[in-house]
Amino acid sequence: MKKQRKVRIAFSTAFKREKVELIDQGQLTVKELSLIYQVSDRAIYNWIKKFSKYSSTERIVVEKIS
Repeated sequence: MKKQRKVRIAFSTAFKREKVELIDQGQLTVKELSLIYQVSDRAIYNWIKKFSKYSSTERIVVEKIS
């Protein structure tokens, strides 16, 4: 019995930028994007690091009001 290989999907730079912009705007989460396009969370975080309008040293803190 042979092991099936995973198909490697290559996304265009424009696609990555578009999805990172949706994440930046809060319209999509990393987890949602990961599930929709079957991409690892780590890969998406790499896209964010590369294409986000926020610098990699900038941190966004979201606080929940109790």
